[in-house]
Amino acid sequence: MNRRAFLIASSAIPAVALGGCGEIKGEIGQIVDSTLADVVAKTKLVAGGAQALVGYLPALGLSADAQSIVQAAVSGVQQVADDVATVMSADAAKPFVQKLGDYLQTIVNVLAAVPIMPPVAVLILNALKVAIPAVLQILGIAGVTAPKALDSYNAFAVLKQYGTR
Repeated sequence: MNRRAFLIASSAIPAVALGGCGEIKGEIGQIVDSTLADVVAKTKLVAGGAQALVGYLPALGLSADAQSIVQAAVSGVQQVADDVATVMSADAAKPFVQKLGDYLQTIVNVLAAVPIMPPVAVLILNALKVAIPAVLQILGIAGVTAPKALDSYNAFAVLKQYGTR
């Protein structure tokens, strides 16, 4: 190979490399889009699970005030799930998912006072406890660990089965 052939061949390498970068960028965009789609789908499952708990409230013997707190938190969960569906990036979804966790914590705190709950309500509540840390982990928020009551796959399966959204 002479010098001229070498220079011509080597000048084509950067163009090929840059063309490859466009494909990588597209794949990264697809990964981000699939992460956001996963978060949106899972927050909708969480909202459905929270809504399913409302059906059990009359049987739990809660005071009217406690029931209204839970219902307000469930409405908040549904609003946040709707808001997450409108964001354009996974980073933009983080504060909404954290707010979703706050609403679910309110529900858990109120229902902690109930001595005996129907088994399905306990199952849904445990699934909700696992779901938010799992969604936060998907978003890459550090220091979040899911409770061991259910793994995230089974938690979302429970929410899909019993959710009402």
